[in-house]
Amino acid sequence: MASSDSEDKPKALQAIYSQALTLRNLIYKDTRFDVESTNDQYEALKVKLLAMDKSAKGHLPTIRYESYDLEGSRSSARIAVSQLCAYIDAKFVAHSKEPDIQTLAGPVVNFLMTLPDYGLTIKWAVSAAMLSSLEVITNMNLTKLRIPYDPNESFDRRVNKLNNALTTKGIALPALLLSALYKVRNKVIHEGKEPTTEEITTIFNLLTSLHEKTK
Repeated sequence: MASSDSEDKPKALQAIYSQALTLRNLIYKDTRFDVESTNDQYEALKVKLLAMDKSAKGHLPTIRYESYDLEGSRSSARIAVSQLCAYIDAKFVAHSKEPDIQTLAGPVVNFLMTLPDYGLTIKWAVSAAMLSSLEVITNMNLTKLRIPYDPNESFDRRVNKLNNALTTKGIALPALLLSALYKVRNKVIHEGKEPTTEEITTIFNLLTSLHEKTK
C-alpha cells in the first residue's frame, strides 16, 4: 500500500533535518569552509522545506556572502544553517529521547509565530536561549568548583567569579568575548532587541568556549 501524504511528510522533513544537521556540523568543524557551496546546499534545503511549509520563509535568513569579508560571510552561513535546524527541530522533529516532543512542538511553534508581532525573529529566540543556557552553565560550574555565590547577584558578577576561578587553573576564557557578552545580554534579554549576526556569533563562541573548557 502506498504511504499517505501524512506519512510521507514527516519522513521528508526528517531527511531535510538530517541533511541540515550534517551541514551545520561541517561548517562548525571546518573554520575555512566554502561559503558558496554552503549557500547552495542551504538554499536547496530551504526550497525543499518551503515546498512543505510556506510559513518557514520568514524565519530563514539569506546567507550574506561578501568575497572581501569571508569571516563575516562564514558567520552569516553558520547563523542561517543553525536557524534552519532550530526551526525544523522546534516545529516538526520527533526525538527518540523526547517522546513528548510532538506535544511540545505546538506551543513552541505558536510562540515562534508571535515573535514578529514584537519585531523579533527566531534569531532573537535562539540568542535568548543561548544566553539563558550560559547562565545555567555558569551556575553549575560555580557549584562544581565549590565557589559560593548568590543566585540573586548579577550575572556579570557570577561570570567574573567563574572566570577568575578558571584562570587560577590555567583556563582562560576569551576576554573580548566576555566584554562583549555583557552588552549583548542586556540588549537581548532586558531590552528585547534583535542581536546582530556578529553578536549572536559572540554568544555562540563564548558558549562553546565555556562548554569545552569546563567539561
